[in-house]
Amino acid sequence: MFQTYFEFSSRRLLCVACLLMVGCSSGGDETDGSTTSVTTATTTGTPTTESGETVETTADPTTEDPTTTTTEDPTGSESDSDSTTTDGPTTTTESETEDPTTTTGEPGCGNGVLEEDLGELCDGDEFAVYKCKDLDPQKYSSGDLKCTILCKYDYTDCEQIPCLAPDPADHLPCDDDSDEFLHAIGINCFEVDPQLYNAENSLYASNFVLLSPDETAWRVVKQFGTHYEGNVPFWSPTEGDRFLLVSNGSFPAVDLNGRLTAPQGSAQSGGNTNNDNPSNVMVLPGDMTPQQGSNNGDGGTPFMDCDGMGDCSDTLDAQWNLGAKVAHDVIYFEFTMKVPDGTFGYEFDFAFFSAEYPEFASEDASYNDFTVVWSVSESYTGNVAFLFDEDDNAQPLTVTALASNGLIEFGPNDPQLNGTGYDAVGGSTNWIGVLGSAVPKENITLSFTVFDKVDAEINTALALDNFRWSCGGCDISQVDSCGVVE
Repeated sequence: MFQTYFEFSSRRLLCVACLLMVGCSSGGDETDGSTTSVTTATTTGTPTTESGETVETTADPTTEDPTTTTTEDPTGSESDSDSTTTDGPTTTTESETEDPTTTTGEPGCGNGVLEEDLGELCDGDEFAVYKCKDLDPQKYSSGDLKCTILCKYDYTDCEQIPCLAPDPADHLPCDDDSDEFLHAIGINCFEVDPQLYNAENSLYASNFVLLSPDETAWRVVKQFGTHYEGNVPFWSPTEGDRFLLVSNGSFPAVDLNGRLTAPQGSAQSGGNTNNDNPSNVMVLPGDMTPQQGSNNGDGGTPFMDCDGMGDCSDTLDAQWNLGAKVAHDVIYFEFTMKVPDGTFGYEFDFAFFSAEYPEFASEDASYNDFTVVWSVSESYTGNVAFLFDEDDNAQPLTVTALASNGLIEFGPNDPQLNGTGYDAVGGSTNWIGVLGSAVPKENITLSFTVFDKVDAEINTALALDNFRWSCGGCDISQVDSCGVVE
């Protein structure tokens, strides 16, 4: 009995020590080949030996039974559960976390897959083109493209080729002492003084052609009409000392002061409505053609997929085929220019006068006089003097299109037309502009014409001035940035 009690007491002390450290094992201790089992509860209990003897003992209330797990219930209560089961919120192991850099498999921007059919230029690290220079070697010299969250290119790191076009602030006009045709609009001033005019302050054109046997169809003037605003003639140059007038009629002579004054209403009658330039012409002059040039010559999508021969604006076809397809009193000129590095367009100023306003602005558009400015460029071939109607359809430069767009600013009774020949019988725009596209280093050819359509009566005239390069130019695919601009 004493030995049994001593052995049990020894084992109890050992068990208590175990409880204080890690808790007693429910499997018992091995001593001298005999095994004694002790059952432990989470509260004070009474252990027994296998022989059935009861041993009074108190378990450490801070000791957790290793065979059970106490888990906090989300509601605030505690519950015991098996160590392999956990109640309440669960956590996701690292192996189960989705890698944000991997693709989702769903089509669209942000999945890391370049899907050009969805309009993506890039997606994550996938690019259609990586280098700025590869994207546009005419515009960029170096740099890497980045990708925006919208899967479009970010050009932040692109190094742009400097624009070498003369700064308009540095432009030197040469028409103060010259009545030459191109000098009047700021071109070929080197002919006046090759020491003074150079590539940094002037513009050079080659292959100049003027088809106007009747010299009264054009004039170089300092002033048109008699109206003044303050001490300045209303119709005066936008640059330099002179500007150019071209017409399908006949102008009076310019006086010694460079002023052209025409009899009242003479643009509609009085023997000035015709000239001796070609008439009964069944085709457009020069490289111009009314054939639609969009959609690779099939037409129907203006400014898209130019065929390089037809009119990619698709604006001339409908007007040319309205009524008799015949041109009268045709004046035409063209020239070729080399586009400077880093330069993507050109601009010039014009004012449009027509005695067809207001009678024929809407009544019979088949009589609309034609005014065409034609470009032959790597970026675009076709009519560049276009504007848009209320339905965003491109229209040619006629009195009807100008009137419908509210660009006929002066009418028969406005003093701005006094002394122009369009007073009392016509209307005109103010000075407005045209912006066209070009490609750096290319040779671009521009041509201009004014003629009567169907009939050979009633005049239309263009005032032209201030031809200049535009570093930014315009993107012909974004057509609202090109053509006639106010």
